[in-house]
Amino acid sequence: YKCNQCNFHSTWKNCVQRHVNVKHLNFPYCKVCSVTFPEFEKLKEHMYNKHGKEVVSPRDQDTSF
Repeated sequence: YKCNQCNFHSTWKNCVQRHVNVKHLNFPYCKVCSVTFPEFEKLKEHMYNKHGKEVVSPRDQDTSF
């Protein structure tokens, strides 16, 4: 299976879909288990419920120093 937007390819269709979601559609994804989500709030819930971790939205982080 091949990505229709770049040179990425995989034996598995779901790997190509995950690639498209993360790299081309900028979906948030779990860096622990690679699950993608259509919105940040779903990732936040997943991280807390499945991995016991809290995540802060990039827009909520203090970037002033």
